[in-house]
Amino acid sequence: MQKVMLGVMLYGLLCGLCIGVEKASDEQQIKRMRQYWPIFLAAVESGDCRKIKQRLAPKVECQLCLDNTEAEANELERFRETNKNWYELLYAEKQYIPGDTFCQQDVPLLFSKEMLVLLRNNPTSFNIRDDEGRYEYIVAVTTTLPSLKFEGGQHMFGFSADLKLISVFTVP
Repeated sequence: MQKVMLGVMLYGLLCGLCIGVEKASDEQQIKRMRQYWPIFLAAVESGDCRKIKQRLAPKVECQLCLDNTEAEANELERFRETNKNWYELLYAEKQYIPGDTFCQQDVPLLFSKEMLVLLRNNPTSFNIRDDEGRYEYIVAVTTTLPSLKFEGGQHMFGFSADLKLISVFTVP
């Protein structure tokens, strides 16, 4: 009986140590992302597509990028009107923007000087998400402060484990 109790206690201690190691690892990973965020913003601010593309996945998930100009909004409207599977295609294909296109067309619109000030100075949280075995960082920046009439808003940036931008979205 004593051996069983000792075994259970040892097992509990090891489990506790493993949980502590995982937590420390998450904290280290979040620290890594906190250190990387200003580097990413500096690359974007430089406007140098070569530097920016080094920090992008081959495709960036970005619904905001589909209609951030009048021409794109009109194109998206035509796409909806002429394609019976528009909804499925929108989420399966269209919202994934090739890195070159994202860098040349969307970065200047998404990361304006005003937006960069918000991204550098506003409340920011750093999180880790395990999306069905796909490990990623989420950087959430409050870009619209809450008021009595509005709950506020955040821009969210998803990064892969190797610190490549994989997604941009907003909440709400």
